[in-house]
Amino acid sequence: MTDEDKIKEAMHGIEPIVMDANALFRFQTVSWGNYMPPAYIVKLIFINILGFDNYGDFEKIKWHTYFQYKNIRFMIRDYKFGSWSIEAQEKNDISEKLSGEISNKVIKASRYLDKILYKILKQDVQQGRFFLINIYSKLSNICSFFSDKISTAIDDVQNHSDQKPEINVEDVEPFNRWVSERCDFETAVSNYAAAYIASSFALLEFLLDVVYAFERPNLNFFEFRNKSWNERFGTVFPIQTNPELKKAYEELLHIKKAYRNPLSHGYANEVSLLVPMPSTGLVPLSYEFLSHEFYSVFGQISVANVRQIKTVFDTFIEYISHTEPWSFYLLFIEQGFPIPIEQKAVSVVKSQMTDIESFDAYLKARSRYEDAVRNRDI
Repeated sequence: MTDEDKIKEAMHGIEPIVMDANALFRFQTVSWGNYMPPAYIVKLIFINILGFDNYGDFEKIKWHTYFQYKNIRFMIRDYKFGSWSIEAQEKNDISEKLSGEISNKVIKASRYLDKILYKILKQDVQQGRFFLINIYSKLSNICSFFSDKISTAIDDVQNHSDQKPEINVEDVEPFNRWVSERCDFETAVSNYAAAYIASSFALLEFLLDVVYAFERPNLNFFEFRNKSWNERFGTVFPIQTNPELKKAYEELLHIKKAYRNPLSHGYANEVSLLVPMPSTGLVPLSYEFLSHEFYSVFGQISVANVRQIKTVFDTFIEYISHTEPWSFYLLFIEQGFPIPIEQKAVSVVKSQMTDIESFDAYLKARSRYEDAVRNRDI
């Protein structure tokens, strides 16, 4: 049995009916706001696979069709932003219960259709005809969140330092309490820094893909993705001819090796190994490993180094934000558009990259148009 046959079997009992042009107004919603599977999948099942008639669009609706299930008449339709609804000619407990059965059938059939589509769409991906989801806003917001947390935590450290009590040999408790609180504040800085580093490198990974898309180096996307971080950075940024980028690369690479890699790999390398030595106890393979902040006895990043790490990231982002051609690319992703890998789509966007002001105007006009399309105002 083919996947298409399985779709038809999953939808057994749902039969098409013929309705007049005004039937839309005689149905009542019994299930709405459905997003999984997305509406385009539901349309393909009913219109393309089952061959039901498409009764067209109306007020934020692009398609709708009618069917009968267990002697009850229903309509199924899409709505803006990719949701879909089931409506019944008569809304009651029976039609609401049956709408749940219909939804389950659609969900089951969708899994088979997804397998068919995957094979078809995979061919487009292999030919480079695809886009990347734009997650710049999400990643940037996460970085900003932890950056703000770091700034607040560092302020707490500084304020606490200003409140350092005098050491009194007759009563050391206030000083001991101050030391304990100081450790807590510094630990907070280090913990926020760990999250900030992880999210910042996630943002950098995304930016490397963005620059690849517009720079079009002489290799396909998946060959590029399979390279190491170091190689990808050097592929899309001219670190050999640009001193500022070379400096940023070397600083970022240090942060990656010293902090990001230990974090993402769970400290799983030689630095984490301890060996018992007679009359001494557990020792590292090399005492120089003790200089690694994440592996030291305190296991946290110093306030001074956190400040430096933030400066490295901020300086790099600031530089590419104000230097062409990367400033064009950042302006593009800030508008939330999918990232084109397809050559034709890339060429269309790059043809508008004449100057920042006109490119900004182009992006805003395009954004307004696409918002109107998504909202089905046009």
